[in-house]
Amino acid sequence: MRKRSRALSEREIRTLEAIIDYAIVEGAELRLPMFVLLLRAARSELTRHAGAAAAGDAVVGPNEIGLLALRGEKPDDHTSSLKNR
Repeated sequence: MRKRSRALSEREIRTLEAIIDYAIVEGAELRLPMFVLLLRAARSELTRHAGAAAAGDAVVGPNEIGLLALRGEKPDDHTSSLKNR
């Protein structure tokens, strides 16, 4: 059975941000640009989700975007990185 996820506390969010920041510094020192890029994306998503949760907004995650794409729909706040041709 799948457990219902709970909202993270502000302290947990700050701890995760600190861990990600530390990993970004380590990745940069080891010259691992893809690792750093992925960590920055993770930190950005954590910040976005935490801000939306604090505001009480719904957040559309990657799984939901994939499902919408299969149906030919876009989430309201989604901007495509591809230019119209």
